[in-house]
Formats: sequence, structure tokens, C-alpha cells
Amino acid sequence: MRTKNKLQILILFVTALLISCDSLVDVKPKGFMIPETAADLRMMLNNLSGNFRMPRPVTIGYDLIKYAGDQVEFKDSEPLESNAENVYAYYMRDKKLIEEHNHGDIIYMYQLVAIANAVLDILPATNDLSEKERNQIKGEALVHRAYAFLTMVNIHARHYDKNTASTDLGIPMPLNHDINMNIPERSTVKKVYDLVIDDLSEAVNLMGELSDIRALPSKAGAHALLARTYLFMGDFEKALSNANQALESSDFLYNLEDYLANDGSLNVPLRDFTSKESFLHKEVSREFRGSAKRYVSDDFLALYAKGDLRAKYYTERKGSYYYANYPESFSGILISEMLLTRAECHARKGNLTLALQDINKIRMHRFTDADYVELVSSDKEEVMRWVLRERKIELAWVGLRWFDMKRLNKEQKYQMTLTRTYKGKTLVFEPNSDLWVFPFPGSILEKGIVVQNP
Repeated sequence: MRTKNKLQILILFVTALLISCDSLVDVKPKGFMIPETAADLRMMLNNLSGNFRMPRPVTIGYDLIKYAGDQVEFKDSEPLESNAENVYAYYMRDKKLIEEHNHGDIIYMYQLVAIANAVLDILPATNDLSEKERNQIKGEALVHRAYAFLTMVNIHARHYDKNTASTDLGIPMPLNHDINMNIPERSTVKKVYDLVIDDLSEAVNLMGELSDIRALPSKAGAHALLARTYLFMGDFEKALSNANQALESSDFLYNLEDYLANDGSLNVPLRDFTSKESFLHKEVSREFRGSAKRYVSDDFLALYAKGDLRAKYYTERKGSYYYANYPESFSGILISEMLLTRAECHARKGNLTLALQDINKIRMHRFTDADYVELVSSDKEEVMRWVLRERKIELAWVGLRWFDMKRLNKEQKYQMTLTRTYKGKTLVFEPNSDLWVFPFPGSILEKGIVVQNP
């Protein structure tokens, strides 16, 4: 079979495997070829066609959770219910919309799981692979699956608590691609985290170093995702260890002032699949882009100090309002996230000099030279506040703010109450209340996932 025709058939197979109407149900790709060679599997992991310029299943990350935190607000004049019902569902945590219409990123996350499981199940039957190639492909699939499960459990479950994780309800975890059955029962939060750690711990020993194509998972990317996982768990020793191992590969940051034009505009390299600032590239489905005007909250705007060029990078002023500017709608893992993870772990241990080195490194690359001021302190709590503030600013639209708010609410001194009002309806998110847990779509639980082999 000619390569072009085989690629088309393979794309049809994976598309049929993934496409859904209202949910991940009734997907029965009959009559298509099963991928069976190394080239087939590589095409699946390389966005099917090898073209990383458009979001495809393996590079699509999460998006709607970005509307749930305290950085974005919507004015009553914005008709969310009609123009962007998916955004409204998350912004106002509309349980009925989420449960009945699957509003959320869950569809894309389970698509990613489906691809990863297909690769992992088919891989042992291939015979045209070297050990190095086999390991790399397996490692990439494990990273993609771990990314999806970690994302979903932090949206649709209580935040990890070692005292309750073994009983807190998590998410369903299908672990093979022949899911011709009802969706598995929801696992516990602990089981989800255990699988994520197992997948990533295996992956780091299988993959090569950081690639120029950051959409391809790597050893550094796996360590970075492990660091994020352990940070969410409150295991700061292991979070620090994995952040360090990721940063051994690269600690590169763009100096924003180098991209400041004479007219005051900022022309930073795109945060795309080749960005040197990332460990793992994920981006948002174009279905969500531009679906609603994202007004930046006043509290978030107040965080920017004079000369902080991230104000230009992350916000855009139109008339009297500021809008959130999402650089390439990135939802992967940035190098700066690992610097901030390391800084937080150091600050919590009282290693303030090391913590300040990392946050000052970031700030040095984000401020104009004329306005940059090095942060110096011997006060542990002050340094922690600086770290958390920098995390909020630097990772503005990566989609981590909601997760950070949930995890910090587990500590009394960092607890926060989120209050939101839209068209006369007010929501008050008290620390650790059920409002912080988004419903798992009921239609998926009822109808299940049906994916058949051709």
C-alpha cells in the first residue's frame, strides 16, 4: 500500500476512534485498518499527519478551567449563555449544563487517553522497531495518558489529600483501547495519582532528551509533569527532585525586553510547538478560541508592577477594558513553571536564597532593565508570598490557577474565598467547598465509552 493511502486510512481509523457527537459514546470505527507498524504508531503520536501547526488530539490540552479562577471576569453585558455556553457552564459552575452537555475539556482528554491506550496495546505486536524506538514510543504514550488523567482528576475531584485520597471519588480510568463496554467505574483520587506516577516514573527511563519539537514528550517533560504531580500532592521533596532533573535539560527563558518594538508593542516568539520556553507543548482546541471576551479582573491587573512586560504579553487593552491575551492558548508545561516549583519547594524548606534565585531569574527576563528590582528577603513568609504571586503572574493563562487555588486552600494560611457575580447570580466558593469540584458529565457515566476495533 502506498504511504499516502495508508496515512489516509490510518487517519480515518484514529478519527473514527475519537470523533464523538455529544459524548465519548457510539464510536464504532468499522472497516478501517488497525495501525500495526512503527510508522503507524509514530503517525498517531505525531498528530497523525506529523503536522504540529494545527492542534490535533495529542497536542490538545485543556482550556475551560482557565475561566474558573480569579483572574478572569465577565461583564453582565457579555451574553455568555448564548454566545459561549461552554464558558458560562464553567464560569458559573452550572452543574446541569456540565452534566448534560459534557461542557468541559473532558472529551479532548479522553481522546488523548484513547490514542495513548491504542499505542500501548498495539506496540507489543510490532516487529519493526529497535529497542530505542520502542521505548520512546511507549514513553510518549505514557506521558500523554498521565497528562490527561492528572488534568481530569484535578478538575472533577477533590484536591489530593493523603488522609482522604483513598476514598475521595476520582475519575474513570480506561486502560486499553478496546473499550467496547460501559465506562469503568470512577476510581479514587489515590488510584488516579498512583497511575499517573507509575506511568511517568516508567516513562522517564524510556525516552530521550528534550527535542526541538516540544510537542514530543521527553525525559525532561516527564520529570516536569512528575514535579507538577508531586507539587499537587504536597510532596515537596519529590517535586523539587523532579523539577531539578527537568531543569538540568534547560532553564531557558526569553528576555521580553529583547522583543519590545519602538512602538511599545511586544513581539515575543510564539508559544508554539517549537518554543524554547516549554518542556511539553499542549494547546487549546480552536473550538474554544475567541468564544467569549475574557475581561481581566482588577485584582489580577493590580499585580503588575511598573516595567513588568508580562502586562503587555498577557493582557490587551481595548477601550476602557483589559482582555486576557492567551499566547497561543498554551496549556502545557513551561520552563518557568519548573523554576517556580523549585522556588516554592526551596521556600517551604527555608532555603530562601535558592528560592529567590529562581524567582529573580524569571523577573530579570520579564522586566525592563530600567525597572527591574532584585527581590531580597530573609523572611520565609514574605518569600513564599512572592513565589505565589510570581506563579500567578507568570503562569497566568496556562490553566494552573484553579489547581493552585484548590491546593493552597488545603493550608489555612493560604486559603482564599472566591466570589463571583454575573447577571444577579452570586457564587461564593468557600475554601474546600464542593463548588471547587466540577461535576463529572453524567451522560458519560450513563452511556459509557464505546470504541470498537475495526
